[in-house]
Amino acid sequence: MTEKNSLIWNPFRQGYLENPHEQLRLLREQNPIHKGINERWILLKYTDVKFFLTNPTFKTVKISQAIASKNRYLNGRENLNQLSDVSAKWMLFFDPPEHTDLRAMVSKIWNTYDLTEDIKTIVEENIELLKKKKCVDIINDFANYIPSKVICKVLGLPPEDYTKFRDWSYCFNSMLEPFTSLHDFVYYNHKAKEFYEYLDKIIRAKTQNPDTAFISKFIVANQALSKPLNHSEIISVIAFLFFAGIETSVNLFGQSVLLLIKNPEQARLLCEDSSITPTAVEELLRYISPSQYTTRIVSEDVEIRGQRIKAGEFLMGATVSANYDADIFENPEKLDLTRKFNPHLSFGYGLHYCLGARLAREEISISFPALLRNFPKIALHPQQNYQWDRIIINRGLKSLPVVLS
Repeated sequence: MTEKNSLIWNPFRQGYLENPHEQLRLLREQNPIHKGINERWILLKYTDVKFFLTNPTFKTVKISQAIASKNRYLNGRENLNQLSDVSAKWMLFFDPPEHTDLRAMVSKIWNTYDLTEDIKTIVEENIELLKKKKCVDIINDFANYIPSKVICKVLGLPPEDYTKFRDWSYCFNSMLEPFTSLHDFVYYNHKAKEFYEYLDKIIRAKTQNPDTAFISKFIVANQALSKPLNHSEIISVIAFLFFAGIETSVNLFGQSVLLLIKNPEQARLLCEDSSITPTAVEELLRYISPSQYTTRIVSEDVEIRGQRIKAGEFLMGATVSANYDADIFENPEKLDLTRKFNPHLSFGYGLHYCLGARLAREEISISFPALLRNFPKIALHPQQNYQWDRIIINRGLKSLPVVLS
Protein backbone atom coordinates (compact mmCIF):
# COMPACT_ATOMS: atom_id res chain seq x y z
CA MET A 1 0.00 0.00 0.00
CA THR A 2 2.87 2.39 -0.72
CA GLU A 3 2.03 3.39 -4.28
CA LYS A 4 -0.67 6.01 -4.70
CA ASN A 5 -2.59 4.01 -7.30
CA SER A 6 -2.73 0.94 -5.03
CA LEU A 7 -4.07 2.88 -2.06
CA ILE A 8 -7.76 2.23 -2.63
CA TRP A 9 -10.56 0.77 -0.54
CA ASN A 10 -10.30 -3.01 -0.63
CA PRO A 11 -12.09 -5.02 2.08
CA PHE A 12 -10.45 -8.20 0.79
CA ARG A 13 -6.96 -7.14 1.86
CA GLN A 14 -5.45 -9.39 4.48
CA GLY A 15 -6.40 -8.26 7.97
CA TYR A 16 -9.34 -6.05 6.98
CA LEU A 17 -11.94 -8.43 8.36
CA GLU A 18 -10.35 -8.42 11.82
CA ASN A 19 -9.38 -4.74 11.81
CA PRO A 20 -10.62 -2.43 9.05
CA HIS A 21 -9.36 0.68 10.83
CA GLU A 22 -5.72 0.43 9.80
CA GLN A 23 -6.60 0.50 6.10
CA LEU A 24 -9.25 3.19 6.61
CA ARG A 25 -6.84 5.45 8.52
CA LEU A 26 -4.33 5.36 5.66
CA LEU A 27 -7.08 6.10 3.16
CA ARG A 28 -8.41 9.01 5.23
CA GLU A 29 -4.94 10.52 5.37
CA GLN A 30 -3.77 9.85 1.82
CA ASN A 31 -6.75 9.18 -0.45
CA PRO A 32 -9.94 10.38 1.28
CA ILE A 33 -12.12 10.22 -1.84
CA HIS A 34 -11.57 7.73 -4.66
CA LYS A 35 -13.06 4.72 -6.43
CA GLY A 36 -12.64 1.47 -4.51
CA ILE A 37 -12.27 -1.99 -5.98
CA ASN A 38 -16.02 -2.10 -6.67
CA GLU A 39 -15.66 1.00 -8.89
CA ARG A 40 -17.82 3.07 -6.55
CA TRP A 41 -16.68 6.36 -5.13
CA ILE A 42 -16.00 6.22 -1.41
CA LEU A 43 -15.91 9.09 1.09
CA LEU A 44 -13.83 8.63 4.25
CA LYS A 45 -13.59 12.00 6.04
CA TYR A 46 -16.20 12.98 8.63
CA THR A 47 -17.22 16.27 7.03
CA ASP A 48 -17.59 14.62 3.61
CA VAL A 49 -19.68 11.74 4.96
CA LYS A 50 -21.95 14.12 6.88
CA PHE A 51 -22.38 16.24 3.73
CA PHE A 52 -23.17 13.09 1.76
CA LEU A 53 -25.83 12.00 4.27
CA THR A 54 -27.66 15.34 4.19
CA ASN A 55 -27.33 16.65 0.62
CA PRO A 56 -30.36 15.86 -1.62
CA THR A 57 -28.01 15.53 -4.60
CA PHE A 58 -27.28 12.02 -3.33
CA LYS A 59 -30.32 9.81 -3.82
CA THR A 60 -31.07 6.48 -2.21
CA VAL A 61 -30.57 3.33 -4.26
CA LYS A 62 -33.85 1.52 -4.88
CA ILE A 63 -32.84 -1.87 -3.54
CA SER A 64 -36.03 -3.60 -4.66
CA GLN A 65 -35.51 -2.52 -8.27
CA ALA A 66 -31.83 -3.46 -8.14
CA ILE A 67 -32.75 -6.97 -6.98
CA ALA A 68 -35.50 -7.39 -9.59
CA SER A 69 -33.07 -6.37 -12.35
CA LYS A 70 -30.96 -9.47 -11.62
CA ASN A 71 -33.76 -11.72 -12.86
CA ARG A 72 -32.42 -11.38 -16.39
CA TYR A 73 -29.37 -13.41 -15.37
CA LEU A 74 -31.49 -16.32 -14.08
CA ASN A 75 -33.20 -19.11 -15.96
CA GLY A 76 -36.97 -19.49 -15.87
CA ARG A 77 -36.93 -21.86 -12.89
CA GLU A 78 -35.57 -19.24 -10.49
CA ASN A 79 -36.31 -15.58 -9.84
CA LEU A 80 -35.84 -12.97 -7.12
CA ASN A 81 -39.41 -11.68 -7.10
CA GLN A 82 -40.13 -12.53 -3.47
CA LEU A 83 -36.96 -10.82 -2.27
CA SER A 84 -37.80 -7.78 -4.38
CA ASP A 85 -41.34 -7.65 -2.97
CA VAL A 86 -40.19 -8.02 0.64
CA SER A 87 -37.78 -5.07 0.24
CA ALA A 88 -40.14 -2.87 -1.83
CA LYS A 89 -41.11 -0.56 1.06
CA TRP A 90 -37.90 -0.31 3.06
CA MET A 91 -37.71 3.32 4.15
CA LEU A 92 -33.93 3.29 4.07
CA PHE A 93 -34.13 3.22 0.27
CA PHE A 94 -36.66 5.99 -0.32
CA ASP A 95 -36.37 9.75 -0.73
CA PRO A 96 -38.99 12.41 0.04
CA PRO A 97 -41.91 12.68 -0.34
CA GLU A 98 -42.54 8.91 -0.19
CA HIS A 99 -39.98 8.48 2.59
CA THR A 100 -41.47 11.39 4.55
CA ASP A 101 -45.04 10.10 4.55
CA LEU A 102 -44.19 6.49 5.38
CA ARG A 103 -41.69 7.40 8.09
CA ALA A 104 -44.18 9.80 9.69
CA MET A 105 -46.80 7.05 9.98
CA VAL A 106 -44.32 4.49 11.31
CA SER A 107 -42.73 6.95 13.76
CA LYS A 108 -46.09 8.05 15.16
CA ILE A 109 -46.88 4.48 16.18
CA TRP A 110 -43.32 3.43 17.09
CA ASN A 111 -42.87 6.32 19.51
CA THR A 112 -45.94 5.39 21.54
CA TYR A 113 -44.12 2.45 23.11
CA ASP A 114 -42.18 2.69 26.34
CA LEU A 115 -40.25 -0.56 26.46
CA THR A 116 -38.05 0.04 29.49
CA GLU A 117 -39.80 -2.47 31.74
CA ASP A 118 -40.11 -5.02 28.94
CA ILE A 119 -36.37 -4.75 28.19
CA LYS A 120 -35.55 -5.16 31.88
CA THR A 121 -37.71 -8.29 32.06
CA ILE A 122 -36.14 -9.81 28.95
CA VAL A 123 -32.62 -9.01 30.22
CA GLU A 124 -33.40 -10.62 33.59
CA GLU A 125 -34.70 -13.73 31.82
CA ASN A 126 -31.53 -13.87 29.75
CA ILE A 127 -29.24 -13.44 32.75
CA GLU A 128 -30.98 -16.33 34.53
CA LEU A 129 -30.46 -18.53 31.47
CA LEU A 130 -26.78 -17.56 31.32
CA LYS A 131 -26.31 -18.38 35.02
CA LYS A 132 -27.13 -22.00 34.24
CA LYS A 133 -24.11 -22.27 31.97
CA LYS A 134 -20.38 -21.89 32.46
CA CYS A 135 -19.51 -21.36 28.80
CA VAL A 136 -21.69 -19.62 26.24
CA ASP A 137 -21.53 -18.16 22.77
CA ILE A 138 -22.32 -14.50 23.35
CA ILE A 139 -23.71 -14.08 19.83
CA ASN A 140 -26.34 -16.82 20.11
CA ASP A 141 -26.99 -16.74 23.84
CA PHE A 142 -26.95 -12.99 24.57
CA ALA A 143 -26.60 -10.75 21.52
CA ASN A 144 -29.36 -12.50 19.58
CA TYR A 145 -31.67 -13.29 22.49
CA ILE A 146 -32.35 -9.78 23.79
CA PRO A 147 -32.90 -7.77 20.55
CA SER A 148 -34.96 -10.57 18.99
CA LYS A 149 -37.22 -10.88 22.03
CA VAL A 150 -37.61 -7.10 22.23
CA ILE A 151 -38.59 -6.77 18.56
CA CYS A 152 -41.12 -9.59 19.10
CA LYS A 153 -42.64 -7.50 21.89
CA VAL A 154 -42.77 -4.31 19.82
CA LEU A 155 -44.19 -5.83 16.65
CA GLY A 156 -46.42 -8.40 18.32
CA LEU A 157 -44.69 -11.54 17.03
CA PRO A 158 -44.67 -14.86 18.94
CA PRO A 159 -41.65 -14.69 21.29
CA GLU A 160 -41.11 -18.45 21.12
CA ASP A 161 -40.18 -18.04 17.44
CA TYR A 162 -37.27 -15.70 18.16
CA THR A 163 -34.64 -18.23 17.04
CA LYS A 164 -36.16 -18.26 13.54
CA PHE A 165 -36.01 -14.51 13.28
CA ARG A 166 -32.22 -14.19 13.28
CA ASP A 167 -31.97 -16.52 10.31
CA TRP A 168 -34.36 -14.36 8.30
CA SER A 169 -32.96 -11.03 9.46
CA TYR A 170 -29.41 -12.19 8.73
CA CYS A 171 -30.40 -12.98 5.14
CA PHE A 172 -32.03 -9.57 4.70
CA ASN A 173 -28.90 -7.97 6.10
CA SER A 174 -26.60 -10.00 3.84
CA MET A 175 -28.41 -9.06 0.66
CA LEU A 176 -27.18 -5.47 1.17
CA GLU A 177 -23.56 -6.57 0.80
CA PRO A 178 -21.64 -5.04 -2.15
CA PHE A 179 -20.19 -8.35 -3.36
CA THR A 180 -23.17 -10.69 -2.99
CA SER A 181 -23.27 -13.49 -5.57
CA LEU A 182 -26.29 -14.37 -7.68
CA HIS A 183 -26.30 -17.79 -6.00
CA ASP A 184 -26.65 -16.08 -2.61
CA PHE A 185 -29.49 -13.89 -3.88
CA VAL A 186 -31.39 -17.01 -4.96
CA TYR A 187 -30.93 -18.45 -1.45
CA TYR A 188 -32.09 -15.20 0.16
CA ASN A 189 -35.14 -15.23 -2.11
CA HIS A 190 -36.14 -18.63 -0.70
CA LYS A 191 -35.71 -17.27 2.82
CA ALA A 192 -37.79 -14.21 1.91
CA LYS A 193 -40.54 -16.57 0.74
CA GLU A 194 -40.46 -18.35 4.10
CA PHE A 195 -40.67 -15.04 5.95
CA TYR A 196 -43.45 -13.73 3.70
CA GLU A 197 -45.59 -16.81 4.30
CA TYR A 198 -44.96 -16.59 8.06
CA LEU A 199 -45.83 -12.90 8.28
CA ASP A 200 -48.78 -13.24 5.90
CA LYS A 201 -50.55 -15.47 8.44
CA ILE A 202 -49.69 -13.10 11.30
CA ILE A 203 -51.06 -10.03 9.51
CA ARG A 204 -54.26 -11.76 8.41
CA ALA A 205 -54.85 -12.94 11.99
CA LYS A 206 -54.21 -9.49 13.46
CA THR A 207 -56.51 -7.88 10.90
CA GLN A 208 -59.31 -10.03 12.30
CA ASN A 209 -58.24 -9.87 15.95
CA PRO A 210 -56.08 -6.78 16.61
CA ASP A 211 -53.98 -6.36 19.73
CA THR A 212 -51.96 -3.44 21.13
CA ALA A 213 -48.68 -4.23 19.34
CA PHE A 214 -47.20 -2.35 16.39
CA ILE A 215 -48.46 -4.57 13.56
CA SER A 216 -52.09 -4.19 14.61
CA LYS A 217 -51.78 -0.43 15.06
CA PHE A 218 -50.05 -0.11 11.69
CA ILE A 219 -52.83 -2.05 9.95
CA VAL A 220 -55.44 0.29 11.44
CA ALA A 221 -53.46 3.43 10.57
CA ASN A 222 -52.91 2.19 7.03
CA GLN A 223 -56.66 1.67 6.49
CA ALA A 224 -57.22 5.35 7.26
CA LEU A 225 -54.90 6.53 4.47
CA SER A 226 -56.29 7.98 1.24
CA LYS A 227 -54.08 5.49 -0.61
CA PRO A 228 -53.45 2.54 1.74
CA LEU A 229 -50.53 0.17 1.29
CA ASN A 230 -51.50 -3.20 -0.11
CA HIS A 231 -50.99 -6.45 1.78
CA SER A 232 -47.57 -7.13 0.25
CA GLU A 233 -46.38 -3.59 1.01
CA ILE A 234 -47.43 -3.91 4.66
CA ILE A 235 -45.35 -7.09 4.91
CA SER A 236 -42.41 -5.20 3.39
CA VAL A 237 -42.62 -2.40 5.98
CA ILE A 238 -42.75 -4.93 8.83
CA ALA A 239 -39.83 -6.86 7.29
CA PHE A 240 -37.69 -3.72 7.35
CA LEU A 241 -38.49 -2.90 10.99
CA PHE A 242 -37.94 -6.54 11.88
CA PHE A 243 -34.48 -6.92 10.36
CA ALA A 244 -33.30 -3.41 11.28
CA GLY A 245 -34.38 -3.96 14.88
CA ILE A 246 -32.38 -7.17 15.17
CA GLU A 247 -29.23 -7.00 13.05
CA THR A 248 -27.71 -3.71 14.20
CA SER A 249 -28.30 -4.61 17.85
CA VAL A 250 -26.89 -8.14 17.51
CA ASN A 251 -23.69 -6.79 15.96
CA LEU A 252 -23.48 -4.00 18.52
CA PHE A 253 -24.00 -6.36 21.46
CA GLY A 254 -21.46 -8.92 20.31
CA GLN A 255 -18.67 -6.47 19.56
CA SER A 256 -19.34 -4.52 22.76
CA VAL A 257 -18.76 -7.62 24.86
CA LEU A 258 -15.52 -8.34 23.00
CA LEU A 259 -14.35 -4.75 23.50
CA LEU A 260 -15.10 -4.80 27.23
CA ILE A 261 -13.27 -8.11 27.66
CA LYS A 262 -10.25 -6.66 25.83
CA ASN A 263 -10.44 -3.42 27.84
CA PRO A 264 -10.98 -4.65 31.42
CA GLU A 265 -10.27 -1.24 32.96
CA GLN A 266 -13.10 0.27 30.91
CA ALA A 267 -15.41 -2.62 31.82
CA ARG A 268 -14.57 -2.16 35.48
CA LEU A 269 -15.29 1.56 35.21
CA LEU A 270 -18.74 0.88 33.76
CA CYS A 271 -19.45 -1.81 36.33
CA GLU A 272 -18.51 0.43 39.26
CA ASP A 273 -20.08 3.67 38.05
CA SER A 274 -23.45 3.36 36.31
CA SER A 275 -23.60 7.15 35.85
CA ILE A 276 -21.27 6.84 32.85
CA THR A 277 -23.68 4.51 31.04
CA PRO A 278 -24.93 7.22 28.60
CA THR A 279 -21.43 8.20 27.47
CA ALA A 280 -20.36 4.54 27.45
CA VAL A 281 -23.20 3.64 25.08
CA GLU A 282 -22.29 6.47 22.70
CA GLU A 283 -18.63 5.49 22.74
CA LEU A 284 -19.42 1.85 21.98
CA LEU A 285 -21.62 3.02 19.11
CA ARG A 286 -18.83 5.22 17.74
CA TYR A 287 -16.09 2.68 18.20
CA ILE A 288 -18.03 -0.23 16.68
CA SER A 289 -19.99 1.63 13.98
CA PRO A 290 -22.16 -1.46 13.32
CA SER A 291 -23.59 -0.08 10.05
CA GLN A 292 -20.35 0.87 8.33
CA TYR A 293 -21.22 2.00 4.81
CA THR A 294 -24.16 3.75 3.13
CA THR A 295 -24.65 3.83 -0.64
CA ARG A 296 -26.23 6.62 -2.71
CA ILE A 297 -26.50 7.48 -6.41
CA VAL A 298 -25.54 10.96 -7.64
CA SER A 299 -28.43 12.84 -9.27
CA GLU A 300 -26.30 15.62 -10.79
CA ASP A 301 -22.60 16.32 -11.26
CA VAL A 302 -20.90 17.32 -8.04
CA GLU A 303 -17.34 18.11 -6.94
CA ILE A 304 -15.85 16.98 -3.63
CA ARG A 305 -12.22 17.65 -2.72
CA GLY A 306 -11.41 18.37 -6.34
CA GLN A 307 -12.92 15.12 -7.60
CA ARG A 308 -15.66 15.42 -10.21
CA ILE A 309 -18.43 12.86 -9.58
CA LYS A 310 -20.85 12.50 -12.45
CA ALA A 311 -24.61 12.06 -12.35
CA GLY A 312 -25.53 8.37 -12.27
CA GLU A 313 -22.38 7.25 -10.45
CA PHE A 314 -22.57 5.41 -7.15
CA LEU A 315 -21.02 6.70 -3.94
CA MET A 316 -20.40 5.08 -0.55
CA GLY A 317 -20.19 7.03 2.69
CA ALA A 318 -17.91 5.24 5.18
CA THR A 319 -19.39 6.06 8.59
CA VAL A 320 -16.90 3.60 10.10
CA SER A 321 -14.11 5.84 8.84
CA ALA A 322 -15.85 9.12 9.71
CA ASN A 323 -16.23 7.96 13.32
CA TYR A 324 -12.44 7.61 13.58
CA ASP A 325 -11.52 10.93 11.98
CA ALA A 326 -8.86 12.60 14.15
CA ASP A 327 -10.03 16.01 12.92
CA ILE A 328 -13.21 15.45 14.94
CA PHE A 329 -12.42 12.92 17.68
CA GLU A 330 -9.50 13.14 20.11
CA ASN A 331 -7.53 9.88 20.19
CA PRO A 332 -10.18 8.17 18.03
CA GLU A 333 -8.60 4.72 18.21
CA LYS A 334 -8.79 4.71 22.00
CA LEU A 335 -11.92 3.30 23.65
CA ASP A 336 -12.96 5.89 26.23
CA LEU A 337 -16.32 5.22 27.88
CA THR A 338 -16.25 8.67 29.48
CA ARG A 339 -15.79 10.51 26.16
CA LYS A 340 -17.85 13.71 26.34
CA PHE A 341 -17.70 15.14 22.79
CA ASN A 342 -18.93 12.36 20.56
CA PRO A 343 -20.92 13.43 17.46
CA HIS A 344 -20.66 9.99 15.83
CA LEU A 345 -22.61 9.04 12.71
CA SER A 346 -23.36 5.45 13.70
CA PHE A 347 -27.11 5.95 13.35
CA GLY A 348 -26.73 8.07 10.23
CA TYR A 349 -27.70 11.72 10.00
CA GLY A 350 -30.52 13.79 8.58
CA LEU A 351 -33.66 12.37 6.96
CA HIS A 352 -32.59 8.74 7.26
CA TYR A 353 -31.45 8.89 10.88
CA CYS A 354 -32.10 5.44 12.34
CA LEU A 355 -35.68 5.06 13.50
CA GLY A 356 -34.69 2.48 16.11
CA ALA A 357 -31.82 4.49 17.64
CA ARG A 358 -33.67 5.10 20.90
CA LEU A 359 -34.52 1.42 21.23
CA ALA A 360 -30.95 0.27 20.54
CA ARG A 361 -29.57 2.72 23.09
CA GLU A 362 -32.03 1.57 25.72
CA GLU A 363 -31.34 -2.10 25.07
CA ILE A 364 -27.61 -1.74 25.56
CA SER A 365 -27.98 0.70 28.49
CA ILE A 366 -29.94 -1.92 30.40
CA SER A 367 -28.21 -5.07 29.17
CA PHE A 368 -24.54 -4.30 29.71
CA PRO A 369 -24.56 -3.11 33.31
CA ALA A 370 -26.62 -6.23 34.12
CA LEU A 371 -24.17 -8.51 32.30
CA LEU A 372 -21.14 -6.99 34.02
CA ARG A 373 -22.76 -7.03 37.47
CA ASN A 374 -23.57 -10.70 37.21
CA PHE A 375 -20.43 -11.84 35.38
CA PRO A 376 -17.63 -9.41 36.34
CA LYS A 377 -14.93 -11.90 35.35
CA ILE A 378 -16.30 -12.80 31.93
CA ALA A 379 -13.41 -13.91 29.71
CA LEU A 380 -12.67 -15.28 26.26
CA HIS A 381 -12.86 -19.07 26.04
CA PRO A 382 -9.30 -20.45 26.30
CA GLN A 383 -9.83 -23.23 23.74
CA GLN A 384 -12.34 -21.68 21.30
CA ASN A 385 -11.50 -18.63 19.20
CA TYR A 386 -14.03 -15.97 18.30
CA GLN A 387 -14.82 -15.55 14.60
CA TRP A 388 -15.66 -12.51 12.50
CA ASP A 389 -18.47 -12.84 10.01
CA ARG A 390 -17.56 -12.10 6.40
CA ILE A 391 -19.87 -9.10 6.34
CA ILE A 392 -18.72 -5.67 5.18
CA ILE A 393 -21.71 -3.32 5.45
CA ASN A 394 -22.98 -4.32 8.92
CA ARG A 395 -19.80 -5.75 10.43
CA GLY A 396 -20.26 -8.30 13.17
CA LEU A 397 -18.99 -11.40 14.91
CA LYS A 398 -20.09 -14.85 13.82
CA SER A 399 -19.32 -16.38 17.19
CA LEU A 400 -17.87 -15.23 20.52
CA PRO A 401 -17.26 -18.13 22.95
CA VAL A 402 -16.74 -16.93 26.52
CA VAL A 403 -16.37 -18.30 30.01
CA LEU A 404 -18.73 -16.82 32.60
CA SER A 405 -17.59 -16.51 36.18
